[in-house]
Amino acid sequence: MWSRFRNCATIPGGEVGGREMWWRGVFRARGVPPVGIGSDTVIQNAIVDKNARIGRGVRIINEAGVKNADGDGWFIREGIVIIPKNGCIKNGAVI
Repeated sequence: MWSRFRNCATIPGGEVGGREMWWRGVFRARGVPPVGIGSDTVIQNAIVDKNARIGRGVRIINEAGVKNADGDGWFIREGIVIIPKNGCIKNGAVI
């Protein structure tokens, strides 16, 4: 399994998949975070599948205790936040 965690990423109670490939340059130029988990990100009680792109300063914590929801690049089932394979969460997002 290959994953990239940047400085100060906190993941209590989380599951993180690996990645199948390395992407460079092209995606950064489009403002898309690289594969992995950005710096100063907090992920709690969540599942992050392979090849996910989590930006800097993201909070994936389901603070409101939502049971089921769908969002752009994520969903919640039975209170657990799931970032699916190839999901992308932009810098500063709060889920």
